[in-house]
Amino acid sequence: AASDVYKRQASLLFTACTTADEEPTTGTEIQYETPTDTTLSGDYTDTNILLTADKTWYIQGRAAFLGESNLKIEAGTTIAGFEGTGPNTSYLVISKDAKIHAEGTAAKPIIFTSYDAVEGYPESKGQWGFLVIIGKAGNRQVSPFIGDSQFSTCSDGVEGGCAAEANHSSGTLRYVEIRNAGSAIHQGNDFNSLNFVGVGSGTTVDHLKVVNAAYDCLAVWGLSLIHISEPT
Repeated sequence: AASDVYKRQASLLFTACTTADEEPTTGTEIQYETPTDTTLSGDYTDTNILLTADKTWYIQGRAAFLGESNLKIEAGTTIAGFEGTGPNTSYLVISKDAKIHAEGTAAKPIIFTSYDAVEGYPESKGQWGFLVIIGKAGNRQVSPFIGDSQFSTCSDGVEGGCAAEANHSSGTLRYVEIRNAGSAIHQGNDFNSLNFVGVGSGTTVDHLKVVNAAYDCLAVWGLSLIHISEPT
């Protein structure tokens, strides 16, 4: 149902700082930059971006984090997608080598919603696209996500050009709400508010809420998240 609340939890937790994080596998510090333009659009490759809670951020068209990029979102931040379908669909992609660090709190959740909602217009299902997270866990789907070769995952060193890693981490989604999503990028296809593609068990997904979805709240391909608790 569109109002379903999903709570997902896995084995590895990240700790967030204000402007810099310590990468758990390398011990190196991640330096973040906050964009001057509040609209995310296009490809971000090997880029570390911080979205702060003191302003509303927007997604226009595709915003894809590629290479070893990191997207960090402060608790209480709102990200709004512009309306559109087909090539004008607004959606966010975290590719298999990138990570998202979205750690909200019960009092200050991170909210993905539509432009209409933040501007005070009536809310409805499918007013913007979706969020997709692609990991390196095993996945033998026939083609890359939405047909884009940049969005291949891993499958025994065959698909996506890398060996599958069941315990791979794509980052953290904690106290995150996704609202009014699900506009179709391809005619006749159902597009879901949140899409996990080959996401590994090192990823933390905890207290996730999907509201007013045009199609399914959550879609999974090749997921290896270990623990799923308390769906309602």
